[in-house]
Amino acid sequence: MYIDFKIKNIVLTDKIIIKHLSYQNASVTDLDLSIFSNVERERFDSFISDRRRIEFYFTRLLWKQFGIDSEITYGPEGNPLITEGFIGISHSKNNVVIAHSPYERPGIDIENYSEKVIRVGPKFMSDNESARFGMNEISVLTTIWSLKEAVYKMRCEDHLNFKENIEVLEMEKQSKFAIHLNGHTEIMNFHIFPEKESVITYCIHEN
Repeated sequence: MYIDFKIKNIVLTDKIIIKHLSYQNASVTDLDLSIFSNVERERFDSFISDRRRIEFYFTRLLWKQFGIDSEITYGPEGNPLITEGFIGISHSKNNVVIAHSPYERPGIDIENYSEKVIRVGPKFMSDNESARFGMNEISVLTTIWSLKEAVYKMRCEDHLNFKENIEVLEMEKQSKFAIHLNGHTEIMNFHIFPEKESVITYCIHEN
């Protein structure tokens, strides 16, 4: 069966490049496994579920579009690592996004909109955020959840608590969040790219 996938650029700057791949009708038997190195093939074969294998395949397929000769490995926190710069990866259903920066680790996330975010909102929304943004808009809550995922990945070694350490301050013209950690507060910008069925968020130090 023909595998239908599309790749598009989200951000192209000297600071960061982000690409998005979406796919449909994917079956493990239709995948072109020749794209893998020996190490990648071993990792692919180690997965039991077809869903995980397909996800891995399209992640590597998207990474090859960056033209960087560096295999993806993983750090002690499970964060992806490369030898040329820094990489961030996120998956959601039939979507993969990858961010690459030559300078520092990016935070990147993609989330599909879902009503369940309203049910779990109290687990990741602070009282200030609940008063600021409400607790009823699926798109708003999904974006906040996505941003907190992105921040967590950017600062994975800090083991940030979504509710206590990461606070979304603004989601309008100047989208901002704060990291509250060890008695200090750091304010940063983040970026939102809403899709029809999902949202992409990313953050990176912009100094």
